[in-house]
Amino acid sequence: MMEGMHALLDGIDHIGASWMLGGSVGAMCYSEPRSTLDVDCMLSLEQKHVDRIVESFPENDFYVPPVSVLAHEIRRGAAGSFSIIHLASGFKADCYPCGQDELMHWILLRIARLPVGGRLTPVAPPEYIISMKLRFFAMSGQDKHLRDIRSIVRLLPELDVSVVTQWASRYGVSDAWMLARTLR
Repeated sequence: MMEGMHALLDGIDHIGASWMLGGSVGAMCYSEPRSTLDVDCMLSLEQKHVDRIVESFPENDFYVPPVSVLAHEIRRGAAGSFSIIHLASGFKADCYPCGQDELMHWILLRIARLPVGGRLTPVAPPEYIISMKLRFFAMSGQDKHLRDIRSIVRLLPELDVSVVTQWASRYGVSDAWMLARTLR
């Protein structure tokens, strides 16, 4: 599993765009470990990166969507997404272009380099991870997002709660934020 994650992160580094981890792997950098089969990566991509994505992931080792799909998803900006899969391990990177999303650009200025699987990796700040997990909880109702949030809040006393409160309000997930903070 780690081999697949390392291969994917090496390829993402090779693209040459600013990027960071979020999702469950990002949450684990600030909280407790849990199982996952993928990494979520936010990338500052432009059309010029399409060929670089294909070059960074050899087809014998990775599944990469067709060039036309990559170009389309990058044009969709923050609404876009695509997955790259390490074939030998089945480990997957879910990739999200930043587009013009205000929150994504806020975090690009606040990336931390933290150890992930023995390598220093750009990781989104905890306030972003919580904000996104609130959005995903509101969409899916999956308790794993609230568990991740509660773990971060409990283990990270220096968390800037006011920043999370601001983003929760902006994205209409204040009720989920209140729920995550009150349940133990």
